[in-house]
Amino acid sequence: MADKKIVFLLILLYFGQGLPYGFQVKLLPLLLRKQNFSLSNVGLSRLLSLPWIFKFTVAPLVDNLWSLHSWIVAGSLAMSAICFLSAFVGVRNMHFLLISVLFMNLTTAVQDVAVDTFSISLLNPSDLGKGSTFQVVGYKVGVVCGSGLLAWLSTSLGWQFLFCLWGLYYILILSLLLLKSHYDTEHREREEVPFTASANMMIESKETNFKQDRNHKGDNILLWDNKTGSIEGRQILRTILQTPGFLWLLSYLLIYKMGEQGVVSMLPLFMIDQGIPHDQVVLLSGICGQVFSISGSIVGGWISCLQNGQRSWVISTLQYVSCARLLPVVAIWLLSQMALTKYSAVILECLLQFSGGIITTATFTLIMLSAKTSSEGTKASHSAALATAEVLGKLSMSAISGILVDIVGYRKYFGLCFVLSLLVVPVLQAGVNIPEKKEL
Repeated sequence: MADKKIVFLLILLYFGQGLPYGFQVKLLPLLLRKQNFSLSNVGLSRLLSLPWIFKFTVAPLVDNLWSLHSWIVAGSLAMSAICFLSAFVGVRNMHFLLISVLFMNLTTAVQDVAVDTFSISLLNPSDLGKGSTFQVVGYKVGVVCGSGLLAWLSTSLGWQFLFCLWGLYYILILSLLLLKSHYDTEHREREEVPFTASANMMIESKETNFKQDRNHKGDNILLWDNKTGSIEGRQILRTILQTPGFLWLLSYLLIYKMGEQGVVSMLPLFMIDQGIPHDQVVLLSGICGQVFSISGSIVGGWISCLQNGQRSWVISTLQYVSCARLLPVVAIWLLSQMALTKYSAVILECLLQFSGGIITTATFTLIMLSAKTSSEGTKASHSAALATAEVLGKLSMSAISGILVDIVGYRKYFGLCFVLSLLVVPVLQAGVNIPEKKEL
């Protein structure tokens, strides 16, 4: 397993990536709704996450240009600048706030490619379940703090102070990265340097190793075009598509969260439209739901590590839990036709979030297992393509959720979410017989 200091740094990085997402997905819709924005416009605000869909376009650059350390440092520096700039405006100007959220997503999406690649390179296949737990739990805790905690603190501290505090967090990450780099440089000439105790040396040498082997054909792949001086993107894409199980996993990622995400994104607004106070919705749905989601992610990581994290075991886990997830979804659908009370809605969402947390961690373990088998120079592109499909599936449903509710109403909308959740089960069954590929 990786050095504890590096694990802690990874958790801090993923936490920082979850902060803007939590603010956008959980808190921003409530702020917009409070200012009388329509459900359609509230739903369309999810399009601010579009940079996460296109992050695969920068993955070849992260794979082959600069070092992973440089990408992570640049991302932390940019995020701190955006937060400090937002502190001068706060939430008084909603249009500026929306632009700030867009640039936050752009920055964290690019940084996420580098952090994911670092995690995949650092961990052994048997530890990928733990790695996905660090990733998902750190990210979800950031989502909680970016939504419920920020909303609670804003009533007493004000948004200007909170954005400054937010920016200081990224300054802290930046300082830790620079200190770690300086520390590793001082100890570079020791006779024995444990691999897991010198992460920055490894990620800084990635660029050097690639440049030395730029003309080397691993698995008959030439990633660098000497004539144009550019990265051969078509070769990278062709290599990724030839990975066993990649297309199936891509299809699964597009749909596995659509039904669940549809329910989770509209249930708090449904509660508000039922007359439940805004602060109670934030507390019960936002914080309580995320606590169960984080608990599910921890359990999912533990389960994924059993049987040495074998792909077949992870898929079997996903099959059972996906069937269990159908129960709270169908209950919300049926009760929305009669009387879905405040407490029944919260209980059902907590059950949905718990099962969804298990599914998320197990799914990200599959992503890591798949990317681990890809050729050198394509790992960032491989994981970014899969992560893009995962975001695209959730984002597409979230973006049109308000429009669908405006057209068909909550009852039929929740019924559609149940059907989408049901479709995941046969898709998982199709992936059982796909052969595994050993790590390269």
